[in-house]
Amino acid sequence: MDKKELSSISWNELRKPAGHLLVIGLAEDGSDLWKIVRRQDGTFWEVTATVSFAPTGETLRVETGDQILDAKKLAQCKEYYDQFQQKSAENERKNSSRFEL
Repeated sequence: MDKKELSSISWNELRKPAGHLLVIGLAEDGSDLWKIVRRQDGTFWEVTATVSFAPTGETLRVETGDQILDAKKLAQCKEYYDQFQQKSAENERKNSSRFEL
């Protein structure tokens, strides 16, 4: 999870459990793909596996491993989440201004 090499981050809200966010980051050179989950309580967790179209009927199942406690990694996660919140707020403002009369 090296910020200098990061080229893209995607945030995806999970239906189960509701309010959890799946974060996927990709290194600029394509050499590193990482996934973490932000739970509603604000904690960040490593992702050990993702299963698309699981036999249980779920569209996507995400299995988490250890909680991220390393200070450097945790600071990066929090910074990425802050960026996500800013972009979400910008998108809301843009969308709401489209419908003003």
